[in-house]
Amino acid sequence: MAKLTAQAFDRLYTEHAAGLLGFLTYQTGDRALAEDIVADTFERVLTSRSGWRGGSGEKTWLYAIALNRMRDLARRRGAESRALERAGEIGAPVSDELGAVGDRDLLQRGLQMLSPEEREVVALRFGADLSLSEIAALLKERQSTIEGRLYRGLRRLREIST
Repeated sequence: MAKLTAQAFDRLYTEHAAGLLGFLTYQTGDRALAEDIVADTFERVLTSRSGWRGGSGEKTWLYAIALNRMRDLARRRGAESRALERAGEIGAPVSDELGAVGDRDLLQRGLQMLSPEEREVVALRFGADLSLSEIAALLKERQSTIEGRLYRGLRRLREIST
């Protein structure tokens, strides 16, 4: 596939950037990090030599790039943390840069108590506003598996909030 035209890139950004930011903020709990991943994602889209081929939805393709970038960063942070521990230094502090209070804090604590799979599905459904079928295609899972993860995740969030 040829590189995206400026118009096609602008359309892709306009249609998907806000949803992608919402998903990544849900997933990471860190808006600044989420913004960085969105920027990296669109940079990769712009510089990609093999763009969207139509095998899956354009939105699914874009979210797959973002998920891969987020996972790359998580692996890098894990490696950095292990290196610091081996060097005898204290690991990087975990902070809530969102400065959120009340309900947002409760939601973030609740999301952290979910399994990574449940958290990912909840974030894709409500942060990115993807349908269950889009999530299933993105994660290469059966839709019934995605429905189960979402149901369990929401049930656990309700239990945590009461």
